[in-house]
Amino acid sequence: MEELMGERGEIYSDKLFTNSERTYFFNVKENRKGDYFLNIVESKRNASGDFERHSVFIYEENIKEFESSLLRAISVIKKKNSGNYATGETRHNDFEPHNEGSRRDNSNFDKNYHYSGRSRNRDY
Repeated sequence: MEELMGERGEIYSDKLFTNSERTYFFNVKENRKGDYFLNIVESKRNASGDFERHSVFIYEENIKEFESSLLRAISVIKKKNSGNYATGETRHNDFEPHNEGSRRDNSNFDKNYHYSGRSRNRDY
């Protein structure tokens, strides 16, 4: 019998709340073929109170290159804004400063799953 996966093929999910109107989601999922991919979602409250969602998918075959490019980009930002990191203030492309504070929510993380996505003793 095929092992059951999390909801919509989710293997891992992490939520990052910021002090701005943004929330970020980091999801590792498995497609029907058994391939893994990373789904990064930004959810932002707009002026009408609704949420806008923007999503990026990074497929397994591109993870190493994506990680390398992401780390280089982060390094550039840290070097350019080194004074802001000391004070905890950051700016986004909308130019609204906010304090760099965030909290993470791992409540959706299923502790019965390994990072590999294979379940341990799931009773369905």
